[in-house]
Amino acid sequence: MIKKKLITVLTIASVFVASVMPVTAASPSTGNNSGDTGVTTEVTNSGADTATLAASMTADGGNLYNVSAVDQGTKDSIVSVIQALLFKDINAVGNALGNSALAAAKSSGQKVTAYVAALGNVTPDQATKDADGFYTVTLKVNGIKAGDTVAVLHKAGDNWETIMPSNVGNGTVTFKTKSLSPIAVIKLSLTGAVSAPQTGSDMFAVYVIALMGVAGVAYCGKKYLSK
Repeated sequence: MIKKKLITVLTIASVFVASVMPVTAASPSTGNNSGDTGVTTEVTNSGADTATLAASMTADGGNLYNVSAVDQGTKDSIVSVIQALLFKDINAVGNALGNSALAAAKSSGQKVTAYVAALGNVTPDQATKDADGFYTVTLKVNGIKAGDTVAVLHKAGDNWETIMPSNVGNGTVTFKTKSLSPIAVIKLSLTGAVSAPQTGSDMFAVYVIALMGVAGVAYCGKKYLSK
């Protein structure tokens, strides 16, 4: 009976070590890490449907512009577009938007969150271009307030570009562009320093302790069984 109990203890200890090692080693970082930057990032509200995202913004100033929903393919691509245009070089984006804390996200260890405030096809109705060939667009956007860090993404043909707004007010975003159609309004924000997953020396210590426990039980069991 005692021998069976020792075998059971050894089995449980072995299973524990086997289960701890792969789980802890594979613990991911929070959010979607964009690779080259070393900054932890996350995109939120990208799962909203196309109609909801389009309804989140309306043209300010009468009948200057119309807003309609984008196609599903455009909506599905917005996360990868944000990663390529905003997260790839957050330092440059932060500097361009005048947000020094955003630019320093890598060194501060803060997480960058991109909130998809609105996404839709914006087309001119009665609006006209200025002498330099630009539309000046003011959109009313839900969830935007003065002082927010906002980037406008515009799909021109097959490519997306980043537009820095000329003004962000309470519920409004103003920017200039030479062409329109798919427009995304992205609010960027920072959250506290990200806790790194337990890896390296910390996890090595866990493994050593676990293995020492197994070895100790095995040694005691061997001595007892040899009697």
